[in-house]
Amino acid sequence: MTAILIAAIFYVVDLATWNAGIRLTKLGNATLFGNTGSFVFAVYGLWLAHRLPSGKQAAAMLLAVGGAALLMSGSYELSPRNFAGDLLTLVAGLLYGGYLVFTPDDDNDLPKAPCNGIWSSDGGDVTIISQSGNSSTFTVPAGSVLPCRAYRVMATGTTSTSLVALY
Repeated sequence: MTAILIAAIFYVVDLATWNAGIRLTKLGNATLFGNTGSFVFAVYGLWLAHRLPSGKQAAAMLLAVGGAALLMSGSYELSPRNFAGDLLTLVAGLLYGGYLVFTPDDDNDLPKAPCNGIWSSDGGDVTIISQSGNSSTFTVPAGSVLPCRAYRVMATGTTSTSLVALY
């Protein structure tokens, strides 16, 4: 239940900062910075896998951060108001990334169901609802992937707490 509460807080604060930010900056900037959740998700996946990014991945991440910094500096030259909007929408995107690190939920499907597998960093039981609607519980070792076509990861019966849906 705690994980669901944390995810809800991330989502609510994400919406609040996004709505405040889009009123202060350009729509293109707001869209770009609001979509930084995928960047957070990629970094989180590397962290869970205990891996450093490859050379190409690191270069792509550095270029993305550099491009965002250039875009923000241009906004600051335009006006401090635009810069504040950029910062708010960037925070919204980061919070959305925290929300995307999904939590098991008995009532809601995964955001992009079905997934192709589930990574568990700490191991434990994972209860899923499959494409056919059947419920199954699997014991997943720490640091491994459960290959499955899951539509939902149930809170009831799931003991693993560090899960990432793989698409």
